[in-house]
Amino acid sequence: TNLFVQALLTLRKRYKDSDPGGLKTCLQTLRAYIKNIVDNPVEPKFHRINCENGAFKNRIASFAGAQEVLEALGFVLEASQLMVTPSWVSTNRQRLWEALSKVNVMLDQMQQ
Repeated sequence: TNLFVQALLTLRKRYKDSDPGGLKTCLQTLRAYIKNIVDNPVEPKFHRINCENGAFKNRIASFAGAQEVLEALGFVLEASQLMVTPSWVSTNRQRLWEALSKVNVMLDQMQQ
């Protein structure tokens, strides 16, 4: 989780002043990806993110460091998809919960 936190903090530092609205959308999208896995751990469609998808391109790929947040969590880039395996999900449930909590805290801090 340390690399995840580091990547998250780097992302926030890079955009909190220059594009706070974009950063918020980016964080909300990261939260959705993580929450989908937490809420549906055995659902294969949530184990992969299509990097060619318009929402991913606009909300994640356009923010330097955002994809690295997912990779630091455990996603692996294969072809044009970021993926986690079912076995990774089952052995990293606590890590996913902690990551979700950290993104929520960061979003809460942005509201203040």
